[in-house]
Amino acid sequence: MAYDAVAFVPGDYSQMPSITFPNPDDSAPMPSWDGDVEEAHRNSGLTSAATALSSAPAITPNTTCSPTRTSGGKICVNLGKAQLRTSQLGKQMTKALTAADANSIVPWCDTQNSGHDWYTRTDACLKSLSPLNVTFLVDEKVVGTAHFAMQQEIKLYNNFGEFDQTLSLVPTEIDPTLGAVTLRWNAASDCSDCTQSQQQTDGALTWAGPEDGHVGSVYFKTLWNGTGKERITLGWSITGSISALPEASDEADLGNTIGDLDVRCDNMTKGAANSGCVFPDYTPTYTVNTDRYPAAGAYYWLMKEKNSNHFGSRTHNTPLHYLTDGQTDNREVVCPDSWQGRVETPDVSCDEYAFATTKESGGVPANGVTSGDECAQYYATPLNDTIWTLYFDDNYPLPTWSEKCGRASIPLAQNTGALAPFGRTGGFVWYNRMLGDDPFWLATPGFDHCTSADITCTFQRTNP
Repeated sequence: MAYDAVAFVPGDYSQMPSITFPNPDDSAPMPSWDGDVEEAHRNSGLTSAATALSSAPAITPNTTCSPTRTSGGKICVNLGKAQLRTSQLGKQMTKALTAADANSIVPWCDTQNSGHDWYTRTDACLKSLSPLNVTFLVDEKVVGTAHFAMQQEIKLYNNFGEFDQTLSLVPTEIDPTLGAVTLRWNAASDCSDCTQSQQQTDGALTWAGPEDGHVGSVYFKTLWNGTGKERITLGWSITGSISALPEASDEADLGNTIGDLDVRCDNMTKGAANSGCVFPDYTPTYTVNTDRYPAAGAYYWLMKEKNSNHFGSRTHNTPLHYLTDGQTDNREVVCPDSWQGRVETPDVSCDEYAFATTKESGGVPANGVTSGDECAQYYATPLNDTIWTLYFDDNYPLPTWSEKCGRASIPLAQNTGALAPFGRTGGFVWYNRMLGDDPFWLATPGFDHCTSADITCTFQRTNP
């Protein structure tokens, strides 16, 4: 039988799906902890309408302005329509930023569409304010507008208490009535103990007029000097002036990180030698190496997708939550020394789910489990020299698919190996700077193509 040509065991064991998988591949490469890029949501600063100006048709509900005065100059910043990278304006903005060779500290930022913000656990790409239109007014009358492609990036360091920020602006159109346009990027935070460096520019934030299309970039870094943990909100504004009418100068809001993009720095993450910072609202994914540990992966997948609690399932929006202490006590509830596994499982060991390192563990007193006998019971066993399967343990009642925990006879090497990278050896906890109650998803890639409705599930290798 070919490696991935697996057979199914017939029968309906209380809706127990037939799951088959190969021998473990001890040479399979370990998964990366780098998470997928996801869309972020935050306060862009442009959520409320500016006062309607009959003489300023360019001012729309998606606008923020400097404070209204009885006379004199002001500026309004307006978010243009979000552009796909394949649209005409999207291509123009991408071409402008690429041709200008804008300095990037988040390499994947260039590939993302404008009109949205994007992030991982340690990197953010802010394009929700691109295209950015800056309108200059004097005595409430529009002098002209400068249109920019704007790219803002934030890079956090998970092994050092520092976060860096850049802003790149490239004009796509400047009204000739403005003359030279000068902008200044203002940045602040509510950090209780941070040191911010001087801003460094690469290309002045002054454009001589419609024909000047150079990129203007600003970069600075912030050092976190605190102890314990701190959640930090960053905020920005922009100051603009024009040579045609110097009095048309003022400052307008560019929003802040409230929402998904607040920063958390700490020096208390287990396994971390240094301070570090992350975006705590980005939920990381712990990926089980199902090529190396297919028996454990099959069992976790079954509990994640078939059990009605769906612990760790992204599909059902039910993440697991990291528990910093109490793992030993939790495990003793579900897997006491008196437990006896199935003899059909080679080198048998007791594997509990949800993990003892999570708040969803059956051993957590608040979850109401007093004995592992109350869990759904399974065991892994080989069908032949190359193929294995997972059965329910008929020494116990059939699974109802609503149990608060799972317990399975799994080969010792797979039981210990599947979760070892979480915190003991591989560093998922410190890489993502997981603190108590932080959520995370569980991925079991060899089985995640199957659904809870499937009556069979064929293992698929992650690394063919």
